[in-house]
Amino acid sequence: MHFCLTTYNKDKIISVQNSKSIEQGVSKFGNRRGTFIMISKEGVSYSGHVSIYNGKEVVGGNSNMHVSQAKVVYLYVADETKKKGRKQ
Repeated sequence: MHFCLTTYNKDKIISVQNSKSIEQGVSKFGNRRGTFIMISKEGVSYSGHVSIYNGKEVVGGNSNMHVSQAKVVYLYVADETKKKGRKQ
C-alpha cells in the first residue's frame, strides 16, 4: 500500500480505519470499483488481503470474515474512463 500512496494520485484512494463489519468497511466506497486492500491489526495471523471491489461487494467474499481484524481497509479506485467497448 505504501507504493500506491507514494506513487499514485491520493484522490483515488479511499480508506476506512478500524471497521467492525464489511458493510461499515465499504460504506465509504459507494458504487466505485477498484482494488480492495485490507491491512491486518497487530497480533493477527495474516498480514492482509487484496481483492477486487466491483461496486457492490468484495469479489470472492474472502474479506468478509476478516474485516473486523483489519487496522485499515483501502479502495484504490479504478479509472472508469478506460472501459472502451464495454456496455455499461
